Amino acid sequence: MQHIEKNTAQAENTLNQIMIYLVATGGTLLEWAEYILYAYLAHHFSALYFPSSDPIASITASYAVLGTGFLMRPLGAWVFGHIGDRYGRKPALTYSLLLMGIATAGIGFMPTHEQIGYWAAVGLAMCRLVQGFALGGEFHGAGIYLVEHSKKNPYFAGSWITASAAFGMVIGAGIAALVTRAGMPTWAWRVPFIAGGVIYGYIFLRRRTLPESPVMTTLEKVPARSASLPLFAFVTVLSALVCTYVYVANVYFVTFLIRELSYTVSQATLWAMIAQCFVTLFIPFFGWGADRWWNPYHLLCFGALAAAVCAPLFFMSALSGTLVGLLGYIIPYAIINGIISGPMIALMVRMFPPRQRYRGISITWNITAAVLGAIAPIVAVKLAKFSPVYPGYYISVVAAVTFFVLLLCRREVMSRIYEVQSKIKIK
Repeated sequence: MQHIEKNTAQAENTLNQIMIYLVATGGTLLEWAEYILYAYLAHHFSALYFPSSDPIASITASYAVLGTGFLMRPLGAWVFGHIGDRYGRKPALTYSLLLMGIATAGIGFMPTHEQIGYWAAVGLAMCRLVQGFALGGEFHGAGIYLVEHSKKNPYFAGSWITASAAFGMVIGAGIAALVTRAGMPTWAWRVPFIAGGVIYGYIFLRRRTLPESPVMTTLEKVPARSASLPLFAFVTVLSALVCTYVYVANVYFVTFLIRELSYTVSQATLWAMIAQCFVTLFIPFFGWGADRWWNPYHLLCFGALAAAVCAPLFFMSALSGTLVGLLGYIIPYAIINGIISGPMIALMVRMFPPRQRYRGISITWNITAAVLGAIAPIVAVKLAKFSPVYPGYYISVVAAVTFFVLLLCRREVMSRIYEVQSKIKIK
């Protein structure tokens, strides 16, 4: 009888864990699908909301509105970070999702420039601002929540968030490729934004039923060192690398294929979707490996160095226009992305004390993202006017700086990793 009760309790605990993972990652997946959908449709939106006789000016304006979302992410990180550290991870994650749903549905209903003139661009920018505000509290909050629920495999748990964000980009790219196909109605792009708003409502209700993070119930019992300057420097350069790498090597990649290889929007977004499919596979693999074999800090250093060396080679390979050349771009891109993104969430969570964790990680990351993430596609477009390979060198510069700062932070980072591991072994 006791054996049956024990098995029943284990089954219930497993189901609860599965539900926690699905609802936490499901919200992140959907947010990134909707958030990145605009990025993949930037070329399409440039004609609808920013018509101009100069196509470069039009696409630049479209990317600028993409950047407005980044401007609100630090504020969202501060607000939801304060809620998450003081009142609990659950309310912060629940209400950030609700805001994201409202803003996403707003984009779906937004009239075009032809209908209401320049007010269309203003309305679109306002929705993007709210999306950015909400995303500032979601991504790292969900990662913190999952890592705090997983004692045995924290790096694998954290990788679920980055993998779900990557898979959200797959969905966003797939939808973009579908709604821009020849023969589709002119209003087809609105459907995923409106449908997304409805789905957000459902996930919002499910998140309200989730348990609070176990760490929040023991905050006063857990002594911890305060966050130090090397930790903030670590998160800053990591954010700079990830934002530049993803928004140039993946988001700008769509524009690269359209301009340099004369691909259609649908064809270009299909290749971006394939790239993110590989990323989705590699991220949990390297997160799993960090729990078992590899030092997570060493993985990040190697990933930064690899990005610095290989990024220009990506663009050189893709310029051939052949299948082999394109695969020579997306597969190395995906592997390096996995090496960096697999262990990074859990590593940041383990470095910051619980009471400062949500704010420390989210605010630092999103301030950097507001600067470099917002301008990355714009800088890539400008650099490509001189050479199509120059965006790759832009990644190289950011990655090289990241690598050297990671080396400078080594002592502090490694000491915190060993400190957390020793506490886990004692327990």
